[in-house]
Amino acid sequence: MDESLAGLLRRRVGDERESYEDILRQNAAAVSAVCNDPEILPSIKMLAEPHTLTAVQFAESVADLFSAPARVYDLVARLWTPRLPAPRAVFLVKVCKDLDTKEKITELILDELIQGDDPYHMLGKSDMPGDAFSKLYQRLLEVANVTDIPEQKRAPFLQLVSLFEHAALDIILDQETFFTRTEMGNPGTLSEFVGKMVLVSMLFPESPFVKNGDYLDRVMAAVRYDDIINCRITGENPRDVEHQEVLLALSRRLQAHAPKVDGAYWKSIRQNPAFIGISYRLAHRDKDPDADTLLPLLLKDAYRKADNDLRKFEWMVSSIIYSHFLGQTAYEKFLADPANEYQATLGGNMSRTELQTPKCRIYLPGPSIALVTAYTKTADRGYVEYLHVADRIEQRQTLLDFKSRTASAATGELADHLIRCVDNFELFAVAYKSHIAHVKEKQATLN
Repeated sequence: MDESLAGLLRRRVGDERESYEDILRQNAAAVSAVCNDPEILPSIKMLAEPHTLTAVQFAESVADLFSAPARVYDLVARLWTPRLPAPRAVFLVKVCKDLDTKEKITELILDELIQGDDPYHMLGKSDMPGDAFSKLYQRLLEVANVTDIPEQKRAPFLQLVSLFEHAALDIILDQETFFTRTEMGNPGTLSEFVGKMVLVSMLFPESPFVKNGDYLDRVMAAVRYDDIINCRITGENPRDVEHQEVLLALSRRLQAHAPKVDGAYWKSIRQNPAFIGISYRLAHRDKDPDADTLLPLLLKDAYRKADNDLRKFEWMVSSIIYSHFLGQTAYEKFLADPANEYQATLGGNMSRTELQTPKCRIYLPGPSIALVTAYTKTADRGYVEYLHVADRIEQRQTLLDFKSRTASAATGELADHLIRCVDNFELFAVAYKSHIAHVKEKQATLN
């Protein structure tokens, strides 16, 4: 046996009753048997080699091992050593042979999420229920998607991917099962409900069946479209709304490569106030221009849900505003300017400084929101450009008088906030440049 394999075996010795020599001898015999057995294909023999296999080699080895006679599988299984590729391959083949029906896979998923069961001992100390079945699914995809090996060899794994995904759909489409609580889930998070855990863990875009939209008809049949557009599902039934939101998002994802419905379908859904949120999220994700039209409606709905409490409203929508207008505020433009050396000197990390970030997003009753996008200031005069979001999104500008604290095209709270925003930005810019100079001086000293 070569030294690299001997070294690996030496590290796994933990049982004092079994000597290192015994372990070495047993594994040496297994390696020799595999390498010298005429019935074992060269691809399977690669599993005995102590090196990292390429994705193609691993997939080919697993595929051949899956179709090999039981005697061959049992022989290769004797190579079980944690630091060799063999355990992953042998384990995957064992699971694939066991989970040969959709019902068995569904039972595996539900047992893990609801009871914390892990029949294949995949979960380590840092893993949580939900990791085991998702790892199995991902490993199946890895083998099924290797197009460098014949499709005939990949066929069993493609079939298993399909079974996993049909099991996932059964769970996601059934509302009662979807909202079954998991054993360790935290309320208010994705881990709280079985369906959400399955949704984030499976039906990956890399799946050939997802790409082909094979499940679209099933999902669209479960969407209660008539009930939605006729407002028979309302905010008074939050579970119904949430489940339908999940199905709408999933149906949109499955149509990424081949849309089945036109824009009128989605516009009809937007007429139901309970579905403004999901309509906006989907439009924004897909870079649909309608997102600009939907945002004001979403903000009004959030303001109502916040009982007109401006602080609560800001907390509810701040991440939405940040994402929608990403990179457009004066602060973001300042940091993006290479002349300000944000990346070059600070590595794109402001958290290491004590600088106070200027507030370029202004939240006002109504609701309305102003985002300062650019400004100039000379002595007591200034000019500011900002995006105003109320009934619609508008680009606005106004002259500022810092002496009288007034604005030519803005009044009240908005004018005051704009002036203070520019004041604070000026202070920030001075402090920032001083900090950059200090950092560069320190770096020069160290060099």
